[in-house]
Amino acid sequence: MRWIPCFALVGVLFGLALLGPPTYSRAQADKPASTDSAKAVKQLVASFYDSLSAGKAEDNRKLFLSEDVTVVGVARGEGAEKVWQKKAAAVIKSWQDDGAAKHTIDSVEVELVDDALAVARVKLHTDFIKARAVFTLTSEGGTWRIASYVFETRLPDQK
Repeated sequence: MRWIPCFALVGVLFGLALLGPPTYSRAQADKPASTDSAKAVKQLVASFYDSLSAGKAEDNRKLFLSEDVTVVGVARGEGAEKVWQKKAAAVIKSWQDDGAAKHTIDSVEVELVDDALAVARVKLHTDFIKARAVFTLTSEGGTWRIASYVFETRLPDQK
């Protein structure tokens, strides 16, 4: 009587081995690997700041989902009245008018929420400021695009 459960277990394992490896749906096979998506998001962030550094802020227009995407700027330590929000088109225009400043990315952390949503947290600096930024991105409709952008600037001696 003791051998029956053992034989039953062996029979189940043998049956599973005959079925072969688990199969995946075509939708799962067509999904981009998460490492590819994370690399694509990091590349978009790098391109964004490369354009700003080169004085070509206008090139960033195509990286946004639309010109109506909200951009929020936060001046740390200067009070709520210094927090502003504008449409991406207006911000890009002001960046273009301001000219180039070398933006150096210190770190980028990407979190893929699902196949079509990602968050990139960026730390960067210029010669004059330290900054942190959060990009929310979507890949709905194809390539990754910026759905929202929030950044905070600080003087180098502020924490």
